[in-house]
This record gives sequence, structure tokens and C-alpha cells, in this order.
Amino acid sequence: MKNQKLLICATHSGLANRLKCLISSIRISELINRDLRLYWPINERCGGRFSDIIRAPISEVESVKNGYFFGRDEYVRDVPETSIIVHTWRFALLESDVDEKLEYVDFVYDLNKIPDALKVSLCNAMRRLMIPSLEVQQKVEGVITNEFMSEMIGVHVRRTDHKLATSSSPNETIWRGIQEAKIRLPNAGIFLSTDCKKTEEEFLDKLGSMGIVYRKSEIRRDTREGIEDALADLLLLAKCDLLVVSASSTYSELAWWLGGHKPVIVANKKN
Repeated sequence: MKNQKLLICATHSGLANRLKCLISSIRISELINRDLRLYWPINERCGGRFSDIIRAPISEVESVKNGYFFGRDEYVRDVPETSIIVHTWRFALLESDVDEKLEYVDFVYDLNKIPDALKVSLCNAMRRLMIPSLEVQQKVEGVITNEFMSEMIGVHVRRTDHKLATSSSPNETIWRGIQEAKIRLPNAGIFLSTDCKKTEEEFLDKLGSMGIVYRKSEIRRDTREGIEDALADLLLLAKCDLLVVSASSTYSELAWWLGGHKPVIVANKKN
């Protein structure tokens, strides 16, 4: 590794943050002609290995020691004679990607604000990456075949450790978003995804027969099965026709990107 010009994607935090960092790294490594390596640590925020959930052929490293580090508020640039380390929850960008009107593309749910070349290259990187494991694919297909209706509203309610999403998108604001979505798609079923069992029960009680969830034995992130379930939920949200999402949630944001930028209602109490 010492003499190679690598781009090392050093992921951290939860599943969606890691996938955003990796999508960015795939794109940038090709643009600056770097070999890509992935650092995917197993910890309490992500208990599954990359190869447990994704079939894309990406070489991994066991540790990250030497290289030029780019964090969340830095634009990536080529640094000769050393490895580049990308460590961010954002969509990492090159300085040439942005202008005075656009600093970042995170939580920008308006394609007209994103340059076409950047939009296309991010989508291409997503398509190359998002090949789920057979286990995850079977879980997703089972829910779609047995429970999805012809039209679906996807609802993501982020809770637990995400204080900003919880405060910005309280239950009553999410519920108003659902009511607005039902006006647009009155005959649609509603797929609910959340990281909180209590929240799941509360919403299912209100939704009644039109509410659908992917059933899990428990909701957690520190096991392989928990991360498989989290990816299955994400892909199911992406299959929906209209999304109601939590503000400032990368999981919500990634569902919108993976679903092809379908209509979205960001349930932010400030709006």
C-alpha cells in the first residue's frame, strides 16, 4: 500500500453515512484516477460487514494509518505521493463541483439546484455500489410481493440517537406530512420505516390497515442481522412512489436518491 496512490474511504457512524461516503469515494477515485480501498469498521453503530450486505467488489483495508485526511467540511483534492483518506458523512465533493450558489448537495431535495454532471456521476456511482446481498434482496422482494400496493407512500421517522432529526421532525409534523401525501395519493398504502420500536407501534396504531412495515425481531444496529434489516428498509423506502421524510436524516436523504428523486415531503416543523 505504501507506494500506491490510493483513495481510502474511511467510513464511520451508521449505515447511510457510510454509504454516502462510499458513493462519493467511488466517484472521486475515478475522476482523479486513484485505486479505491474501503475501511468499514464493525462497532455499535454498524455491526455488519460491508460484504454482509453489498455485493459490489470493493477491496477493503483493516486499518487507516497514513495519508492526507479530508473531513466533512473540506473539498477533496489530489495530493501527489500519498494516499487520500475521505472521512465524512457528507457527499464528498471536489472544489470543481461547486460554485457560489452551491457549497454542498446534502439534503438538497431539488435537482434543479444540483449541476447535471454532478448529479449524473453520483447516480452512476450509486448504481455501481447498490447491489444488495442475496439475503437482503430476498427480504425486499418478499415485502414488495406480499404487502406492497400498486402505489406506496414511504415514511421514514428517524429517532434514537439523532437529536436534530427528532426535534426537527416530531411525530405530529410527520403525521401532517402523511396527511398531505394521502391527498396526493389517496389510494396508496403506507410503508413505515423507523429506528424506534415505540414510534413504530404508535404510527401503526394510527395508520391501521393501510400501514405496512418490514417486520423485524428487534430494531438494532450492532448486529449483522440489524444492518441487513436497515438496508432492506432503506431499499423498500426507495421503491415507494412518494416519500415523507425526517429533516436532516442521511437515511431519508439516501432513500430519495436511490429511488430516483421521486416526490418528497420533508417533515420539518420549521416549514
